[in-house]
Formats: sequence, structure tokens, C-alpha cells
Amino acid sequence: MRKPLSGLGPGKFDLLLSLGSLWFQQDCLRKSYEALANAAGSEKPEAIYHVAPR
Repeated sequence: MRKPLSGLGPGKFDLLLSLGSLWFQQDCLRKSYEALANAAGSEKPEAIYHVAPR
């Protein structure tokens, strides 16, 4: 996989891997938050309060 990306210059492959991993992490966190919000619903607002962005 490094051969096709060798024209990008030194360090660019690692940058692409880092950005890709950040995207997957953010996507998983978003899905986990949505699942928590759906599971807790309106009956447990204190659970959402502790993980919700302020």
C-alpha cells in the first residue's frame, strides 16, 4: 500500500492513517452516543447529562 502513496512525500502516509483512524473513532463515538440517547430516552436524563457535550 505504501508504493502508490510514495509520490505524496515523506510522512504523508502516516498522516493519512492518522486522519482515517480519527474519523473511525469519531464515527464510533457518535454511534455510541446515539445508542445511549436512544436507550436512556427521557426516563433517565441524568445519564445523558453526564455524557452530553455542554
